Amino acid sequence: MAMQIDRHVCRMLRWTGAAGAVVCLAFVTTAHAASGNGNGTGTQGPAESMPTQGPMSGQMQGQNTCPTDAPADQALVGKSLTEAKSMLRGCPWRIGMQDGKAMPTTRDHRPDRRTLTIEHDKVTEVTRG
Repeated sequence: MAMQIDRHVCRMLRWTGAAGAVVCLAFVTTAHAASGNGNGTGTQGPAESMPTQGPMSGQMQGQNTCPTDAPADQALVGKSLTEAKSMLRGCPWRIGMQDGKAMPTTRDHRPDRRTLTIEHDKVTEVTRG
């Protein structure tokens, strides 16, 4: 009887260890997923312009510093990424796709944030949200 209990305990411990390893690997993978676009530059606009998610969000109480005369979305199309970044200074933005490769993004909807599609260092599309 004691031998049978030990077998069950061993099976349970092996399963728990395997599940723990899978969860650990998932956390490590997601921690490195949004590291940028591979060339040392980030894929999102200023962090200080991100609104807070609530009183316990851990972010500073940031006001959106996007100027009221910020460029229209269509004014960014055809510009280089560097030009678009300077035009969007203070406005929330991110790169959704670059040279056919989808970039890591969140699924939260923010109507003031622009998502840029970049092809050969040129903005080809701008969407909101």
